[in-house]
Amino acid sequence: MNLVALSGGIPGDIVTTDRMGALGYNSGTDPNYYFQFNGTSAACPQVSGVAALMLSLRPDLTETQVRTVLQNTARDLGPVGFDNTYGYGLVNAHAAVQAIAPSISGPTTVCSSGATFTINNLPQSVNSIVWTHGTNLAITAGQNTSNCTFSATGTGASWVRARLVADCGEITLPVFNTHAGNPLPNVSGPHDAATHQVIGLPQTGKEYYFSVLNPPAQSSYRWELTPQFPCSGRGCTFSGIGNTIWLSFVHEGNYQLTVEQLSPCNQGAVRYVSVYAVPGHYYLSISPNPVSGETTFNIIAGSNEKLYSEIPLWSFEIHDQSQRLVMSKVNLNSESHTINTSGWEKGIYIVTATFKNEKLSQKLVVQ
Repeated sequence: MNLVALSGGIPGDIVTTDRMGALGYNSGTDPNYYFQFNGTSAACPQVSGVAALMLSLRPDLTETQVRTVLQNTARDLGPVGFDNTYGYGLVNAHAAVQAIAPSISGPTTVCSSGATFTINNLPQSVNSIVWTHGTNLAITAGQNTSNCTFSATGTGASWVRARLVADCGEITLPVFNTHAGNPLPNVSGPHDAATHQVIGLPQTGKEYYFSVLNPPAQSSYRWELTPQFPCSGRGCTFSGIGNTIWLSFVHEGNYQLTVEQLSPCNQGAVRYVSVYAVPGHYYLSISPNPVSGETTFNIIAGSNEKLYSEIPLWSFEIHDQSQRLVMSKVNLNSESHTINTSGWEKGIYIVTATFKNEKLSQKLVVQ
């Protein structure tokens, strides 16, 4: 046995069509259907149907090719690999059709020097191929072949598509989306680092993140904050990896955030973002940070505020980068609280404290 399919058990529970009216097996209230189909009588037609579906898309496939694809795409059951109970596993119609369906592959960024896109699983019956494309691209070689080369004529989003023509008809493959040249980065922010909610103006003493939207694949980024460290007495912290950075402003003032997007085309596209930080009432301090054991959270008053002689109750939550709650504490009545991160997974966590109805957030790095 090579494959298995749903067989319905005893009595069967697979529904199939029946002969019309009283001529069929079922003479009940719905005589046009049989509701207890089972066994190999039910399983074999399912596998045959998947094979027919494959051949309707690729009539050039041989019996051996159809069999091999069905075996390779079956969902494994029982012991790992082939076994005498389930064969190669449960037939998987979607995976089998996907494995033989024509598709386009290629880079997500096209430079002026050119890039090649390829049609995979090209049917033998195809006698012509018509490539088309969106703005900012031009065909430089390979029209009417399975490998077509495009070059960037501008900068921005674009796409590539192919139409396959055979004697029995034609099909148009799904669009392959790509970028031409090095698009100007589109920066979003500020966002609250704890809640990811968009806010109006960043406040001092709180942490926010800025991010490049829809970053092209294989791109790298260089961020710069002006004034630079040590921020000419204003005070700021600055960290980030890839297309996202975190900023925490200590003092009020104007800043300029610069991001340069470096693409595989060896070009740099620069975006400038003006940021004005307004005074915050309180902020959350974490020390030591990064940490591999104990660390202490402190509620600190801003320049125009002071802590109460009797600290109002406050609380905090800690989430990992998947937004999963790792720890929470409520009804704290001291301006500081110590936690132990021993045994935590290494990475970045977001701490959100609630103090006097203010949300204070900071990034906690566990090493």
